[in-house]
Amino acid sequence: MAMKYLDHGLYASIGATPTWGTAQDGDGTAIGASTPATVSIDLSAATAAAGAMVSVMGATLTCVASGATVNQFNAGSGATLVANLVAAINRTTATATVAAQATGWKTPLIQNAVFARVGSPATTLEIMTRAGSAQYNSSQVTTAGLTGGTFGPYTFSGGAGGAWGWVLNQAVAFGSSLGLSTYGAWCLNGVLAGVFAGGELVYVRSAKTITLSATNHSCVFATGMGSEFNPVRFRIDRSEMWADGVDPVFEIRQNLDNNGNSFNFGAIYNTSFVTIEGKRISTGSYNFNITGRSSYQTYSGGAKLYVNGPMTITGCKVANTNNGPTGLQATVSASDNNQTTVLNDVYFGWNNSSPIISSGSTKQAHAILNGCTFDNAGNTVFHPFIFSAAQYAPTIYTFNGCRFVNFVAGSKLFYQPPQAYNQTVQVIFSDCDFGGTVTDRGPVMQYNGSRYYHPQSKYIAIDDRLGKNEFALDTVIGFTEWNASRSQPTLNALLQDGTPWSVRVVPSSTASRAGVSRPIVLPDFAKRNTIGSNALRIKLEFLVEKSFTVTPAMVSVIAYYKSSDGTTNVVDSLAQQVMPVVSSESWSQMLTDPADSVLRPTYISGGTIYFDSYSLTVDTPTAVLDDTDVTMVVMVRAIAADAAKMFFFDPELVMVAI
Repeated sequence: MAMKYLDHGLYASIGATPTWGTAQDGDGTAIGASTPATVSIDLSAATAAAGAMVSVMGATLTCVASGATVNQFNAGSGATLVANLVAAINRTTATATVAAQATGWKTPLIQNAVFARVGSPATTLEIMTRAGSAQYNSSQVTTAGLTGGTFGPYTFSGGAGGAWGWVLNQAVAFGSSLGLSTYGAWCLNGVLAGVFAGGELVYVRSAKTITLSATNHSCVFATGMGSEFNPVRFRIDRSEMWADGVDPVFEIRQNLDNNGNSFNFGAIYNTSFVTIEGKRISTGSYNFNITGRSSYQTYSGGAKLYVNGPMTITGCKVANTNNGPTGLQATVSASDNNQTTVLNDVYFGWNNSSPIISSGSTKQAHAILNGCTFDNAGNTVFHPFIFSAAQYAPTIYTFNGCRFVNFVAGSKLFYQPPQAYNQTVQVIFSDCDFGGTVTDRGPVMQYNGSRYYHPQSKYIAIDDRLGKNEFALDTVIGFTEWNASRSQPTLNALLQDGTPWSVRVVPSSTASRAGVSRPIVLPDFAKRNTIGSNALRIKLEFLVEKSFTVTPAMVSVIAYYKSSDGTTNVVDSLAQQVMPVVSSESWSQMLTDPADSVLRPTYISGGTIYFDSYSLTVDTPTAVLDDTDVTMVVMVRAIAADAAKMFFFDPELVMVAI
């Protein structure tokens, strides 16, 4: 496996005028500093008239009689010609580009690739490559149309490779004055020398801090880096390559002001495939940090990661040391519709109620987060929402095993913009730990947006197999959940650890979304038949917010089972018009309703909600085979005037022989 090296700040300057003989960058091939290649050309006998040409590494400059502008030099002889060529080569506005000096190399502007000066004597033209690489030793300067002798070709020499020296430029760079944070290994303009080949491992030196000024900065990987199955790998060094002590840290830090400035980091182009490999260190923190220092408390400021680019980051801390937010931001080009960002063990820390994810109105967001931590330490109010969806573009996130810590109790998980027209919203939280404080997990989808979409295209799903078996499914039709943090009323059902549990259902408020063919379908309820091969009476207990009028279509079930003769049978309560009946079961959290002094089950959500108890019973027409499961599919069809209009279901089926 090929290895290369990146040592930020290794080179003293990337200004317009370099120190002669000192490289301003390397080609990544060695740990130390590189050496530039140079060429010295004697033009004492040369004369250039209009039409003559000089080509430096493939960048052609043309002679004019006078008034030279872009990609031109004035006519002259000897020392005058040398001075004119120096001016042309170093001109900040030149547009001529050098040829790629090796396969995959960039083709930078001539004034960025080389620097020229008047030598000694003054009839000597000297040119130096700004970056150092042995590859330049075969590069040439050629001429055409010069009189007075034969001039060239001339070959550069003395170049030697070394580490790349820039993650991103912190000052205006090179002859064309490249803007801040636009040049470097992690920047859109890439590097002058060398290539980031797919599958290569690039070690990034730690014990470095990049401090950026108080303005907006973006760190966006260049096109052409790696491939889908062979990304370029950047590994944050832990003194494997450089002796930087125990647990050195590489940090990008931006001193932000109160104007909402941000530092944005990511890959937003389809042709840049990269991974960044940081890791936890002995202090419990990480050896790769992206830090914002801001007191600005809206989402427009802070340190953010771009999502939707083909980038993977492992072992990184994204945090603000003052009061500003951090986050994930969907910032993509129109062609980036099918790429996904993967974040493994990334820590997000911020101490206010700004959202961690804000996808904007039209930006697509595709990300998978594995084992990430969201830490809200220092915040004193609950979050109105932690994540949000884009209004007009797909939002696709998967959170696997993520942790939410130090949130204020009652924090809300998700928000979808009102009147959203999203083609797709697919958000999954799998085995995530919400810390007992991110308790409001829906409903969201059914109360926003005027258009109807199939539930499979717009949903938020939560499942937890590692804690209290919590789950939630939020679609445009309705919301179902078991939330151990919300004190749901319970009856008979117990988890394996003895915890009572139930299933909450909140229907949509939009009439067109409910119907016989559009029910809210609960997770299957199943129970083993242990009372012999008999016909069974199966009863489902549930609660209905007291203002509802219950009908056979409002709550119906389909029960299926294996008969004693081995066939599968189905019972449909709606087809039989089975009517739910009032039940006398005593659920938990029974209180006297002040409206009519009736003892009812209750639930707290913005106030005390009172419920009526019901049951629905179906009989199997044939004997159920002993020691087999009876499965009940529960369906709800209702319209909720508000989120307080809801149902609770006891998953423990009651079965007796008949």
